[in-house]
Amino acid sequence: MNKKNFFLTLAPLEQAFCKNYKGEIIHLFKKNLSLLKGLNSFSYKITKKNSFWHNKDNLIHDNNYLQNFERRFFNEFYKSLNDTLGVSHPKKYWEIFLGKITCTIIYVLYERWQTIIDIENNHEFLETKILKKKDGSLSLQNGSDLNKNIANSDLFNFKINSEIIRYRSTIKYKEVEVQDIKKNLFNQKNESKKNFFQIKYIKFKYIKIFFDIIKKQLLNLQYLIFNKKNYYIYISPKIKSETSWILRNKFKQPDLKFKFKKISLNLTFSETLRKKLSSNLNYKPSNNFESFFREKIIEMMPLCYLEGYQNIISNNKENKEKKLPKVMFLQFDEIMSDNASYLEWVSYNKIKGSKIFLIQTGGDIFTPKLEIREEFAKNKIYDVLFHYGKKNLGDKIIGAGFERVFFNEEVLPNYKGNIILALYPGDGYSTGLLSTTKPFQDDWNEYLDDKISFLENLTPEIREKIIIRLKKRHHFNDPNRDYFKMEENIKTRFPDVKFDDYKESLNELVPKTSIIIVTHNATTLLETLSKNIPTLMLMDFNKYKLSKTANELYKELVRIGILHFKAASAAEKLLSVWKDPKEWWNSKEVQGIRQKFCEEYAYYPKNYKEFFLKKVSDQINQIL
Repeated sequence: MNKKNFFLTLAPLEQAFCKNYKGEIIHLFKKNLSLLKGLNSFSYKITKKNSFWHNKDNLIHDNNYLQNFERRFFNEFYKSLNDTLGVSHPKKYWEIFLGKITCTIIYVLYERWQTIIDIENNHEFLETKILKKKDGSLSLQNGSDLNKNIANSDLFNFKINSEIIRYRSTIKYKEVEVQDIKKNLFNQKNESKKNFFQIKYIKFKYIKIFFDIIKKQLLNLQYLIFNKKNYYIYISPKIKSETSWILRNKFKQPDLKFKFKKISLNLTFSETLRKKLSSNLNYKPSNNFESFFREKIIEMMPLCYLEGYQNIISNNKENKEKKLPKVMFLQFDEIMSDNASYLEWVSYNKIKGSKIFLIQTGGDIFTPKLEIREEFAKNKIYDVLFHYGKKNLGDKIIGAGFERVFFNEEVLPNYKGNIILALYPGDGYSTGLLSTTKPFQDDWNEYLDDKISFLENLTPEIREKIIIRLKKRHHFNDPNRDYFKMEENIKTRFPDVKFDDYKESLNELVPKTSIIIVTHNATTLLETLSKNIPTLMLMDFNKYKLSKTANELYKELVRIGILHFKAASAAEKLLSVWKDPKEWWNSKEVQGIRQKFCEEYAYYPKNYKEFFLKKVSDQINQIL
């Protein structure tokens, strides 16, 4: 055996694997590792290699370069889009319309690029298998399809890695072919229209809801006819209905209806259009990656933004003929979405003078040391962001309280009830706009191992009370709704453990629950602490990097026993309090730190309506 020879597997697919290799194999993934070993029983060694950004310090370092590169590139890219599509929009229009998808492609390609370079720097005499080149095979119909394939398609990521190997020409490779590559990718045509949440029984008082609807419609008619203001505020239908209602009532605004049609899923890749875009792009790369990216962005930009651009403009014509909003109230996630028609309308309104007001969605925006989505949105998109905390963070980020839980029915925990273990099923690959507190790629294997270790450290009596709530992020029939097979692996190790059936929301489960165990730095932590539900958190913030402010507060959570970096520590705490967490949770020290944390990240005052409207009114009045 020659120990100097190395084979690099670029995807957890049999087509990418070697057979009976006599040297050392470098494997980028834990998935299908047993198959790889079975095909190479005589190999010297199989070494698992993590992403270069597995070390969050590398992500922070590379982000400085990528932000600079994105600015330099986009300064030329938007001009080439104008020239190619026959329009003359300012840079701001394009930043909102397709800046996020451009940024995603930059970060995705650079993460793969850096990982391969890191392997090259540490292993000589490398060889691999790559996919045979097929023009246009990286271009998908829309941004949603692109993001789904980046996140979870082994085949699509095999294609990306193959393009990097081919371009660099520093690793010996053999081309392999996969038939009908496009048919094996995820796209909207293959997606069931069924809602990914199970249809649940809805409890409501029929008469009260009926009269509430009538009342709202009559008031809406009144605002539309009699109380015509000299300004119009657009309030997205994605915003909670109760929040939307108090905003409309406060500012006497009608609920105008807009239709954002979906773009055809049968757009055809135009080689002529893409070549024209490339020839119009006057960007001079400063290194090999930038040269590679300049080539790949032309191919990877989803068809709806280029081939479908005129369809979008035509579909939005009626929307643009309606009243121009003075302010657009949107959810943060909407502006980071892939709804091209909607984003084009928002972009158009912005350059016509509309202000963009965002309401925070998601609980991990301000706690990480680096949160790329928020940086992008702050620098390029919003005028004001209303965040979940109490205090303002400068002129653009306004503390308006934890709007997400406003209007929820107040509930109390049952200190003798069940224990909920909230788990988060991650994506298979880096999806680009990351943060330093969000696991990605094989971080999730470590995440799963940690949670299994936690369960192992508990007594059978406690495990009997645990209900695992695995966050539902995808449709039930999505083949990658649980890419790392967390449910399957946990059930194999603990066959009797119970999983939640999702017939009730988390808020509805609280009266039956004594403790909620949070395992991901996201909204669930904010919900449980703001509602004063006994909470444990298991996450290693030695690995995941917090902002300076968050780091100080999370140290306090460690001190009072809420936050634990290690599974054994979290299990030990649960063992000590599970029979009656009330005494620990209601202690003066725990409640003081909880309230301090919530004021920063999840403020829930008793007069939340007045508090929220005051913060919004102050911003509205500045622009009227």
